[in-house]
Amino acid sequence: MEVARAAAAAPSARGGFDGVYFVPLLACESAAQVLQAAADAHGPGGRAAPRPRLLAALEQRRVLLVLDNLEQLNAEADREIATWLAALPQLHVLATSRRVLGLDGEAIIEQEGLALPPTGAKLDELAASPAVALFVDRARAARADFHLGPRNADAVGALVRRVGGMPLAIELAASRVRSLAPQHLLHRLAEGTGTPTLDLLARQRSGASPDVRHASMRAVIAWSWRELDPGQVALAQCLAVLAAPADEAVVAGVAGLSRARARAAGHAARPRARRGDDG
Repeated sequence: MEVARAAAAAPSARGGFDGVYFVPLLACESAAQVLQAAADAHGPGGRAAPRPRLLAALEQRRVLLVLDNLEQLNAEADREIATWLAALPQLHVLATSRRVLGLDGEAIIEQEGLALPPTGAKLDELAASPAVALFVDRARAARADFHLGPRNADAVGALVRRVGGMPLAIELAASRVRSLAPQHLLHRLAEGTGTPTLDLLARQRSGASPDVRHASMRAVIAWSWRELDPGQVALAQCLAVLAAPADEAVVAGVAGLSRARARAAGHAARPRARRGDDG
């Protein structure tokens, strides 16, 4: 979500379009809901049907729609988006997802983790790091008096490096500062027994929330595992026990797959963030 929001807010994006609209799809489960969310991004439309309202609002305008969290939707939603692109030649779509839509002109961009501060960085260098800046912002949301200073700077830097700059993991870690100082959280994450990363990186919330998939690293992994097909499951189970580097033929044989199928399964299972546009 942070990547999508930043893209929507970037001056370079707004300078090249007549309009830039951020459309969160976390709560959407169907193509109809995606259509409604996109139409509502331009303001309420009364009783007008969402598709004619959306097409009328975007007609003859160079617009960027930022669609965030598409992975839980099916091919019907992909076809809905393709309909918009076919009807609106100047429409561009930037979508974040772990799967590819397969649209004509789609360009795939793999999103890496946020830039990390070097080990031993000074306080001003840490504060300038995107990974640390995200941690501090989210920590303040959980605890208003939190600030980056000499007493916790090294621990915060080590925390964001430990999770590889992954934005969601940083947000989840920062949400724990209400009850755990960064030094204590880092110590517990470094424990050699159990699954501290899965157990500790979770939001401490009361009440219902639509953000179930992103509530914890355990939930993220569980959701991702359910999205794998049987071949990908077999490949993942095999790679979990074989020492790296493992020979491709050995991996395929243990997983019970042909080498071509193992290669395809591994490629398809890689997480992606991507941009789909009209070319």
